[in-house]
Amino acid sequence: FEQEIFARKVARMAEFFYGYIGTDLEGATDRLDGRSHIFIFRSEKDWKAFGRAAGDVPEWSFSQVSGPVMFLQQAADTSSSGDVLAHEMAHLVVNRFLDRPPPLWLNEGLAEFYEEFAYSAFKGIKKSRRAQFRRLDKVYPLGPLFEATAYPADPASVSVFYQTAKYVVGWLRLDRPADRFVPFVTDLSAGQDYVSVFAARYGLNSAAEIEAEFLKFAR
Repeated sequence: FEQEIFARKVARMAEFFYGYIGTDLEGATDRLDGRSHIFIFRSEKDWKAFGRAAGDVPEWSFSQVSGPVMFLQQAADTSSSGDVLAHEMAHLVVNRFLDRPPPLWLNEGLAEFYEEFAYSAFKGIKKSRRAQFRRLDKVYPLGPLFEATAYPADPASVSVFYQTAKYVVGWLRLDRPADRFVPFVTDLSAGQDYVSVFAARYGLNSAAEIEAEFLKFAR
């Protein structure tokens, strides 16, 4: 870090987010010893230079987590930085708590979900989870979403990808039994077919049935 005051704020929020997300993922536990490291980039120029050097940072990416390590770009204000940190902490917690990374959509959906709620919880704001999931105007096709191993090539589609992933996570967290979510994540992370995992964990036995139930929530 370059600014100690900001770094202390990041550390304090990161510890809160770790506890909040880890507790919310009922049945999951941290499998790593020791603390994670967070490297803070104060300017966009420094972040872009890092991205070029790392070689695997998408051009549109604002921050990144690799394994148990976070590379965080400082946002324009504290609120924006809090949202970004909550998003990236979800990735970091997933990497610490799961033996294998979940599919791309699920990883980003979890991060978007906790970006919505973790920073509000840190500030002491009680935000209704249900109220945040209003009608989803654009839905990324669920089959391609669940099977994606890379982000959409079209930057405009990236936002739709993220939002749809967030809504799928919201649907499962709000409308389905809480104790089935972590086993669902674990099964998908182990490489099982998404249709069979939805069938085993939620009783949805086909891609068409999954889509129909999801659209009831999203539309």
